Amino acid sequence: MAPNQKSHPEPAFYSSDAGRPEIDEYDQDLVISGEEPPEPGATDKPVRFLTYFSVFDPRHHSEMVSIAELEEVDATKDRDFVATGFVSAFVEGDDEDEGEDEEKEAGMPFVRLGSLFRYYLDAENDAVWLETAQAWYILQEPSPGYGPFFQHFRHHTAAQPAGSSPPPSRSAKARALNIDSFVLLSENQTPTHVTPLIAQLAGTSFGDGLVVIGPRLPPPSKEEEDWRQRKELAKVRSLIRKAHQIDERRRKKSMYRMDKDNSWLSAIDLDGDSFKVGDIVLVVPGEGKEVKTLPLPLDVQDVPLDATIATYFWFARIISLSAEDDLAHLRWFEHGSYTVMEEFANPQQLYLNDLCSSVDINCLIETVNVHYQPSSRIPPQDYFYSSKYQHETATVIAVDNLAEDTAAAQLPPENCLVCMMAREKEHGTEIRHLETPPGVAYLGHTYHEGDFVEVLSEGPSGLCDIGQVVSFFEKSNQVFACIRCFGRISSLVHIQDFPPNYVKDEKELFASDEKKDVSVTSFIQPCVVLPPHEGFAILKWHDFINNSPHRFYVRYCFSSLHPASWTEGQIDNWWERRVCPQCPNDLVQLEGGAVRSDLYSNFVDVQLQTRLRTLDLFGGCGAFSAGMTQGATFIEVTHAVEISPSAAQTFMGHSSEVKMYNNCANLILHYFIKDSEGHGLETPTQLFDGKTPVPAPLKPKDIDMMTIGFPCQSHSGLNKFKKVNDPRSNLILTALSYIDFLRPKYCYFENVRGFLQFNIKAEQAGKHTVAGGIDMGGLKFLLRALDELGYQYHFALLQAAHYGTPQQRVRFFIIAAQMGNPLPGFPQPSHYFPSNDSLTINCPIGIKISPIVQTVGSYVHPFVTVGDAISDLPRFDWEHPDPDKITAEDHERRQLGIPALPCWKTEPWCGPTGHETAYFHPARTTFQVQCRLNEPSNLQQYTKVFIPATVARVISIPLWAKADYRDLPVDMHEWQTSNPVSAIAKSGYKAGLYGRLDQDRWFSTTITNINPTAKQSKVLNPYCKRMVTVRELARSQGFPDDFEFQAIGNNIITMHRQIGNAVPWPLSRALGQELGKALYNKWLADRRNAIIVSLDSP
Repeated sequence: MAPNQKSHPEPAFYSSDAGRPEIDEYDQDLVISGEEPPEPGATDKPVRFLTYFSVFDPRHHSEMVSIAELEEVDATKDRDFVATGFVSAFVEGDDEDEGEDEEKEAGMPFVRLGSLFRYYLDAENDAVWLETAQAWYILQEPSPGYGPFFQHFRHHTAAQPAGSSPPPSRSAKARALNIDSFVLLSENQTPTHVTPLIAQLAGTSFGDGLVVIGPRLPPPSKEEEDWRQRKELAKVRSLIRKAHQIDERRRKKSMYRMDKDNSWLSAIDLDGDSFKVGDIVLVVPGEGKEVKTLPLPLDVQDVPLDATIATYFWFARIISLSAEDDLAHLRWFEHGSYTVMEEFANPQQLYLNDLCSSVDINCLIETVNVHYQPSSRIPPQDYFYSSKYQHETATVIAVDNLAEDTAAAQLPPENCLVCMMAREKEHGTEIRHLETPPGVAYLGHTYHEGDFVEVLSEGPSGLCDIGQVVSFFEKSNQVFACIRCFGRISSLVHIQDFPPNYVKDEKELFASDEKKDVSVTSFIQPCVVLPPHEGFAILKWHDFINNSPHRFYVRYCFSSLHPASWTEGQIDNWWERRVCPQCPNDLVQLEGGAVRSDLYSNFVDVQLQTRLRTLDLFGGCGAFSAGMTQGATFIEVTHAVEISPSAAQTFMGHSSEVKMYNNCANLILHYFIKDSEGHGLETPTQLFDGKTPVPAPLKPKDIDMMTIGFPCQSHSGLNKFKKVNDPRSNLILTALSYIDFLRPKYCYFENVRGFLQFNIKAEQAGKHTVAGGIDMGGLKFLLRALDELGYQYHFALLQAAHYGTPQQRVRFFIIAAQMGNPLPGFPQPSHYFPSNDSLTINCPIGIKISPIVQTVGSYVHPFVTVGDAISDLPRFDWEHPDPDKITAEDHERRQLGIPALPCWKTEPWCGPTGHETAYFHPARTTFQVQCRLNEPSNLQQYTKVFIPATVARVISIPLWAKADYRDLPVDMHEWQTSNPVSAIAKSGYKAGLYGRLDQDRWFSTTITNINPTAKQSKVLNPYCKRMVTVRELARSQGFPDDFEFQAIGNNIITMHRQIGNAVPWPLSRALGQELGKALYNKWLADRRNAIIVSLDSP
């Protein structure tokens, strides 16, 4: 039977649920959470989701009907078609992911729709739309009772051309119709373009719709694969037989001593197999490695057909052979299949690691051919290695050949580099006394009398103590230090007479007369404490202080850490303080009353001559690369690719020299590669005007670094259209193809945490859900590709609040560096943040990746609060839409200089302009000072506008922390916040909607849909009767005030999206500082190792 002739389901009738009352679509009290109210005079209908739906005819006993009957004219003469279901808002471009720390979506109302007009088949998203007089509805899952009817309809329409009914207007598909929304619609996406190498690596894992730029690399033939697998299976069985006979070897061995006077061997023969020091061998598994192989089967016929040598045996290099105890000391390798990549690893690739152990010589099975950094294809039975794998962090890093060669040149047993490093580490955990000048060495740091130190604290603040070493002494066989205690100036802001406009600078300390004894084992690390900038070159002083979270200054001295009055303080005479002349910091010298950083200045001067030319791919408004540039001034953002016209114009507005490609990244990649191959192509145009040609194409080696915030829509928990072949998932292939073509030295990737749940080869479980596939397949493939391209890498989850962002925001990062360049580390937290999130990545292979250390009592700064971030910005209220509702409190606020401005839907925004945008008070925190370093030309202190009912509710929320909809008068509640059968009521009236921020806490994750009833609804200003402004939202991400957001048509939602999609500025700056630190350390090492040639030499 043809699909459209499938038999009609058995008759069924709709009945309402008494425990779930329906709200009429026309009811004025119906408010859809997160939906933008229609503008006055608007003709476009809103778009909504409808789930758990039923369609029936109320004129005929509520009989269930197929949607197909809407198109049958005869069937509608005496019929009426209505629908019911749970309704939620459709937000175009809502592509972020709030993470696990955000609250779940507020409950959806169960709505009875008015008469249905028609349906539309959206072939692009495999969706069905229904139209009523009020709205368009995208159908999700049917109710169980209606399921058979919907299945019948889908069969009925399978043979129809897509969109047989007229489609919704384009503005209905994107309510805020502008080019920024249009270019992101799925039907406007360019197919994924990739280089031949990335196409070869991808295979069929990402579908068959990839466009390869250039000739495809030939895949291995089926015959070759089958032959290789048969050879591998035969070899595995042979090795297992040999392993079962190792005890017999004890009678058949010959030894070759290195020296007749010792027991160390240079080689040994075991039953015909020869092994010598330096060989790489296969070993019968035992103890000494974390990775466990499968047990050896007794019968080789039990070996699975797909088994490999790595399934049963370990790989190792022979470091030494001992005749005295018949032991071989081995340095272990990791086979790629036992790394995080697992099944995506190259089956011929090994990784050196930092594990060693001694095993019985008889456990050596046979030697294996392993090539180091091969330049061409190796035989299929051989292996290779190019890098080292650190199992506990899943880091792939370059082999230190100098250290390896130095160790190998020693005689046994001193020739094992791993043992040498273990001894050094153990030596570092011991406290060693230093004589000149007096001090101690501990955990890789040296401390002298007069040094400043950070000390682990058990106090409730989460912060470390800071002190200056007075002396060292021993007590009960332990080493202690007497330290003079320093306090943070920010801890004094609550004393009664603290100066009102004194800057609460997180870098400012005060000295005290208090001293205490602490164990040296509680030392965390040294820190730098300087006098104030008076008398110094102020810009260089500030640059130096701000370049690390561990640099401070001191201006005042109090007798106690807890003074009762500001007047107790005196100017601290820093110059009379006894400071170790060698150890303010490796970078700093104090000579003649000047702060100098000669070495680091020399390094920066060198780097500025060879700047890191940077491409910001999927650049958004440019926060990722701009923040990193602030952390490392030698980064120069020269190029950017961004598809959104408004975001591209914002980027160009703050980076006038950048060459912007405002077009699809796939199209621009094609343009770059084809131009480099000499093909004459038409130059793409900029989307922001449709006529300006994009800049000249990049060529290989034109770029030194890439920042890549690849789009996250398909990985977001908010994505309601999850599809196996979502082209947005493939943009990681596009990014890798840019890397393949340009070969930058450094790559920084950022995405939502949900990327870790991107499973390749998943299957379509439901119409809009996917399931199964390879766990963490997206990450595994990305790492494999980076490995193939010759990069070192590591990855982590970072919490933005740990780096001075006034917001909780967890994001996933990968840092990659070409072999031959240092791999920058991840910044460790500088700011305490009270969270239970361990930032751990649980890998399918069984390891937990958590490189970020979160130790309470070790942080140097407190978290940045909402008040710290925005208290200085201009204040204003929304004007109440009903003049009769203006209260005495409102009049008092006007007297205090807080104006009330009309929030009209007819205007693009609500907020002060011109002279009205003066700051409310001088900058009082470090955060505010940094945001106000440059004078803004347009502060953008304005809000989105709403319908009068929403404005009235916001104004009526009390001005106390955490107030929300529950504090509204009863007559102002909406259906979903008041009806006892609503989902919100059933959840216990959970906090959130119309939520007011707490000035003493932090912003929730800043996302793109900012609305008092949206998923992120805690958006009411803590001081004013309104929601947060564009600038206040930008401050939540750390943007400086002179960073102006552009939006075509002055669309506030477009500005919100740019802010919500950005990488937080303070976090980007911290990443840049770590890059600078890595390059500086390499520069120092190269400087120490440089061979000085005399000019007098011939």
